[in-house]
Amino acid sequence: MFHPLHVYVHLPFCERKCGYCAFASLAGRRDLHAAYAAALVRDITQYCTTFARADIFFVWQSLYLGGGTPSCMAAELLAHVIDSVWKNGRCVAPMEVTVECNPHSLSARWIRTLRAAGVTRWSIGVQSLAATELTALGRLHTPAQARAAFAMLRAQHCANVSVDLMYGIPQQTTATWEDTLREITTQWQPEHVSLYALSIEPGTRFARYQQEGGHGWHWPDGDAMMDWYWRAEELLAAQNYARYEISNYARPGYAARHNLAYWDTAKEYCGFGAAAHSYCQPAPAAPRRRFRAIRAPGEYIRRMQAGQPVRVCARALTRRQSLGEDIFLAGLRACADTRAVTRRRHLPALAPHQRRAGRPCASTAFWRTDSATNPGRFAILLRAGHYCADPARD
Repeated sequence: MFHPLHVYVHLPFCERKCGYCAFASLAGRRDLHAAYAAALVRDITQYCTTFARADIFFVWQSLYLGGGTPSCMAAELLAHVIDSVWKNGRCVAPMEVTVECNPHSLSARWIRTLRAAGVTRWSIGVQSLAATELTALGRLHTPAQARAAFAMLRAQHCANVSVDLMYGIPQQTTATWEDTLREITTQWQPEHVSLYALSIEPGTRFARYQQEGGHGWHWPDGDAMMDWYWRAEELLAAQNYARYEISNYARPGYAARHNLAYWDTAKEYCGFGAAAHSYCQPAPAAPRRRFRAIRAPGEYIRRMQAGQPVRVCARALTRRQSLGEDIFLAGLRACADTRAVTRRRHLPALAPHQRRAGRPCASTAFWRTDSATNPGRFAILLRAGHYCADPARD
């Protein structure tokens, strides 16, 4: 039996941890790179072999290499990991293979090696084109290096590039945000743009700065950040970028297949590497559920070398929890048709008088379901004139 599966590979290494970062990443430690890549290959092979013994063979739907900073690792190590995926399953055609990279650590040779290994999509962490904002974030690249990195990708015939941008950065202004967006969308013209609001996470340097009085910086408030989000949507739409998920915009035909899998609970993905999350079967006879790998890269390596388990399973969701998750992920976060969500999960259909999504709302839209199986209602705050998740219309 052939089974479709999306794959995420976590590469937790970076050169320096940014002040806002709460991800599972480790600064420096190049001494662990080779051992970590070998542990990934063993993990992928063991997982797939276990299913193959039960006559279940995977058909890869997408592959995503994230971090951390994958571009701080040798291309040959990443190519070895990618090759282990190819050896343990079949691929859909055309295959979407994404790798994250940072401007300062890109090289033409690194790009060529990974293109030869099968990478088809490049996600570059630009964040801003204002030098003061990059300095505040602790990024290692300059605006000039970001421009050169994007030009390098194009020179190496990379035809599917995504640019990550961030808003809510200390010292950021409306003018600098709009300048960055205009240059990216009108001059660079990548196929995909991701917009991320800066979130202050406990335990980070930024959280400490705020607790200590702000570090002498101007911190944009929530109202300014929402204004910038809506302004970004206007500028992106003017350049033919359509929103398909709350943070992601793409030109026609370039919505990320891997991103879409995360918000569709009918699809499965498996994560390999320290702290990688999954939504699939942890074993052939087990029900589908969410689980993750242990967080520490060194412990992940040690356990893989010793043949010990590396994954921790979450408890199974009740039917009610599963329905709520489906509505949130597919119906609210992603731009999904609510009728498709209803059909898939057997939700009671929303009557025309129960949804206001058929016309632009003034400020707040309510979706009501009053059946015994799914009582209650959802309230979603929207900008005047906007639809929530592009739902089904009457």
